Amino acid sequence: NLLSFERGVRDSLGARIKRWDARRACRLAQCNLFESQYLLERAKQATQQRVAHPGLLYLGVHEDFYRSAPCDEVDPGALLLVSSMQEHKDNPTILRMLARLRQDRPEVAWRLSVAGGQSAEQWAPFRQQAAELGVADALEILGPLPKPELSERMARSACLVTASRVESFCMVALEAMASYCPAVVTDATSMPESVGDAAAIVSAGDDRGFAAAVLALHDDPAERSRRLELGRQRADNFGPRAFREQLRGYLEQ
Repeated sequence: NLLSFERGVRDSLGARIKRWDARRACRLAQCNLFESQYLLERAKQATQQRVAHPGLLYLGVHEDFYRSAPCDEVDPGALLLVSSMQEHKDNPTILRMLARLRQDRPEVAWRLSVAGGQSAEQWAPFRQQAAELGVADALEILGPLPKPELSERMARSACLVTASRVESFCMVALEAMASYCPAVVTDATSMPESVGDAAAIVSAGDDRGFAAAVLALHDDPAERSRRLELGRQRADNFGPRAFREQLRGYLEQ
């Protein structure tokens, strides 16, 4: 986990112990597997290049997310955020994006559905932020969803948006792509490595950039179709079979 090598603003004893344990594992383990090249390089920096027997093992997208075809009933104003209430997820940027979209393109019925977290009640502070920005009426908090239901939500959404600044690997973007849902992500940490050229990438914290990326998908059906195809091709490289084969290779080695 990338947070095992990143010092937080509010550094706790538990976080310090976690970082010490991660560095110790890097030095002593018979094999150290990392879920992105970015995470591996960050671990090398944190341990002064003392990572024993490193390897790269991209996680696999669960088979429940792979649809056979794009959904025929996509809501052009429906945006989906799959996140949690952790500070590094930078969810307020997505609310500002929503406010900007409603201001600049009021003829579109923009709505933001939010999945994830431990419960729907946990998102109360996010609801308050939405109210302060005047977009609470366009917000739907779903809370945690079963994988098939989440995949269906993705398939019916215009796009997935995630403003996260700290990710070891952006699995949710690959899950969306497997579900035939285009993704808009940030340029932070492992995000570009995760999505390649299949997703729109904007600067972290840039609500204006997010709004522009969403409008590009909304206004240009050909561009959205291109992203759908690129996304599915990208997701196909991260399926359960690819993960099993990679893991088996490391175990045999």
